Amino acid sequence: MSPPAAPPEAPAYRLTVEQVRLETASARTLRLGLPPGATLRFQPGQFMLVSSLEEPARKLAFSLASSPLEAGWVEVTVGSGGGTGRPLLEAREGDVLEARGPYGRFTLDERAPESVFLFGGTGAAPLRSMLRYALDKSLPMRLNALGSFRTPADVLYRSEWAEFASRGARVHLSVTRLEAGADAAWTGGRGRLTPATVASIVPGWRGAVHYLCGPERMVADLTEGLAAMGVPREAIRCERRGEY
Repeated sequence: MSPPAAPPEAPAYRLTVEQVRLETASARTLRLGLPPGATLRFQPGQFMLVSSLEEPARKLAFSLASSPLEAGWVEVTVGSGGGTGRPLLEAREGDVLEARGPYGRFTLDERAPESVFLFGGTGAAPLRSMLRYALDKSLPMRLNALGSFRTPADVLYRSEWAEFASRGARVHLSVTRLEAGADAAWTGGRGRLTPATVASIVPGWRGAVHYLCGPERMVADLTEGLAAMGVPREAIRCERRGEY
């Protein structure tokens, strides 16, 4: 996605890389610490424009993967797809980055009785933020997280999905490629996410708000398919951010 021009009134921050966590061979999660005494108020699902000090004009849009309830820092997950995230992929602990925001209207409706989070690849990032926030705030809504990755080795936030399920969320992960022998331990789903997948896993899908984030084709197909099955357009909310 080509990042929007930052309006002058948007808050600007200098964030310090406090932790670099390897998610997969091609994705990292960076924990970015706020300056002492600073606060960053955002809604789950929003993004920021981030740049290195060496290339301040090269601003890249990254969804905030952490919950707004986690104070003092934020997290972003960076993938190598297309090479756009290369500056952040090479970031090390102690590096300082410039960030401006937050931006975006792809945010969680806290009044919805049921939410369905549909994601592919690093499109999981803003939906992880929504899910963590809803669970930590004990929102009275049913939570469903359905994600698709290329292979088991590409699954992001691997250690967290069982935790989310133990806290009441319905979780379904699938992969589109399985190598004979190498992926024998995979017990999740297979194939791409489809509207039929949603209908078979989420009992209350007709009355839910659906949040979609991931590759353009996946988001477009799910949007049209859900609408064709009778889900109101206003209950389908999308973040199209290119090939994740």
